Amino acid sequence: MSAQVFQFRGGVRRSAKPKPDSMAKAVEPQKEQEPPIDTINGIMPGSVQEWRVALALSRMKISFEFQRSIFGGRSMRGGQVIDFWVYTVPLPTPVYVQGSYWHRRSKKTENQLSIQAVKRAYKGHILDPVELPEEELGSIGDAIKSLKRRLSL
Repeated sequence: MSAQVFQFRGGVRRSAKPKPDSMAKAVEPQKEQEPPIDTINGIMPGSVQEWRVALALSRMKISFEFQRSIFGGRSMRGGQVIDFWVYTVPLPTPVYVQGSYWHRRSKKTENQLSIQAVKRAYKGHILDPVELPEEELGSIGDAIKSLKRRLSL
């Protein structure tokens, strides 16, 4: 292969080194295209993070209930709604998606009290509840990694 010669202004000549095909153009990996937000088991999610967790659980082929009401749900004082009731083996695992808007630092104590109430009421019938912070749910792939780690899959 002969080297190409380039002529620059002022008479300066330089030869160009041939570039291997692998160096010709660096291609950035494309970010996974997420499907538009839709209902989860007939319920509209309250955040994109909930949507990503639902898609991650579905891709992992793990059954779950979305927005499971316990202790009377939102209609009763002391009631709550668990984001995901995940059917793990040998017992189900309550999963809380902790987004920065609904679960901000000022509500941290309230969130912990809710989780402790679930642990007490369902002791021996569930695995320890899992909290998924928003920072770990930047994409569906991130949600899968976080779920695998936190659910010990």
